[in-house]
Amino acid sequence: MADQKVSHLSLFIAIFLVIFLSVGVLGIPNDVRHAFIIKEPAKATAASMLSITHAPNYVSFLKDAGPIPSNEISSINTLALGFSVPKDLTWAGLMAGDMFRRPKARILIAVDGVLQDDSLNVPAQVSFPIQETDEVSGLDGMLSQLNALKENLATHISKIFGGRSLTLSVSADPMLAAFGSGAGMNSHTMHYNQDKKKFLLTDDDNAGIFQDLQRDKNQILSELEKNNFGNGVKFSKDSHVITVAVPGQGNAVFDLNKQEDFLLFAEVQIIFDILQKLQQNPDLVNDNVPDILTFSLASLKAVRARYGKNSLQAKGAVVFLSAVITKLSKGFADLYNGNALVEVLTTEWNGDLKERYPEVVGEIFHHLEPHLASDSVESFSQHLPSVNFKHDMDNTIMETLCDSLHNKLLNMQSKLKVDCLGSSVLHRTRRDVDDEPGTFSSGNFSALNVAYNYTPFYSIIFNIWLWLFIALVLTVYVIALVLWYMDPGRDSIIYRMTSQRMKTE
Repeated sequence: MADQKVSHLSLFIAIFLVIFLSVGVLGIPNDVRHAFIIKEPAKATAASMLSITHAPNYVSFLKDAGPIPSNEISSINTLALGFSVPKDLTWAGLMAGDMFRRPKARILIAVDGVLQDDSLNVPAQVSFPIQETDEVSGLDGMLSQLNALKENLATHISKIFGGRSLTLSVSADPMLAAFGSGAGMNSHTMHYNQDKKKFLLTDDDNAGIFQDLQRDKNQILSELEKNNFGNGVKFSKDSHVITVAVPGQGNAVFDLNKQEDFLLFAEVQIIFDILQKLQQNPDLVNDNVPDILTFSLASLKAVRARYGKNSLQAKGAVVFLSAVITKLSKGFADLYNGNALVEVLTTEWNGDLKERYPEVVGEIFHHLEPHLASDSVESFSQHLPSVNFKHDMDNTIMETLCDSLHNKLLNMQSKLKVDCLGSSVLHRTRRDVDDEPGTFSSGNFSALNVAYNYTPFYSIIFNIWLWLFIALVLTVYVIALVLWYMDPGRDSIIYRMTSQRMKTE
């Protein structure tokens, strides 16, 4: 009997260890992006807003909750979907709702490059200003970070459900598309490829129903001709010109032969095509896992950079986006039968970093140029604050390059900072005082003795294993001690019992 009890105990311990090891291994994701973000100091923004255009009746927001810190936007969405967040929020505008009913999707339409004077008239249930923080600034940062592992919302939700959640990230800007992308078998990321002049999916092998949405310029122009964007928008097929009526100021003319003008309308057309594709395939949305759809409109900022921040084209672009965002919000809300959280995020345009920090941006480009992706070299300043590197770069090189750029900005006493998305810890290097400032080569990393990059969960996992090992050692010791001194042949009342009821004398 003793042997049977010991075998049962051993089996229980073995099963426990198998489960624990499985959870421990699967619970530590690794999401490293080959990109940096060049950040400015935190500033008060009057144009950056988060507007809730549609929310189910079981998701409520306090109208007077005040500004939302930029580093808490993703966490608020996570709570609204019914999932926990790694730390408590300072913003208290999300009210507790029905724990048994949660939105089936979160749809975010982000517009980068608005001004305080822009009248982006989007009907919203409630709107909140955004307070940028030192930790997260700009649309890039708001899309890219959620937890200590630098995961974004799409990646986090996708991993919770084993990659079954539908996650879409669409933008003409490859970096914004990447920042909003997820990781899973049902995740899709689409951006505009300038070399091929075509909207492409980053994972063509996993395109699914979105395969035929990879369209070139001529195909998109053909779709624009069919679409009706509103009474004030007119498309001229012969000249490839679109005019948008700006109330009280005339018509803004957009030449679709210019890339900035073309992408303004192409981004919107692709989103309408995706909405139509999902309407034709209801099985993708009528499931038991939440979906994360992110549409980042980067073309408004490009239009301002080309024509001027207060140009007629910029105002026409705002009028156009106001009309189409209203249609898109209603379309996606109806797609999920009202059980979706639809948001519009606008981020303020503060001009080109190169114009305000010409010397610093030049030094940053010179420092990073050998490691930049091919499509980022010529358009480096246009893609700022995002910096995109070669996809085959080693993580150790990324860590060291991040640290060297951080030190360089400190030496220049610049207000700009670098956020290394693939690293949560900066690793510092040493050199002799006699070395020349230019002797350090960012490509020679083998002799730098760079420290291992531990994840934020290292101390937690270490403590779990340490105390589990101690408990197992003590358990085995006690069992062995009891077995050693146990005498099954001892003349005890336990072994002299012949019936279930003990006799009393």
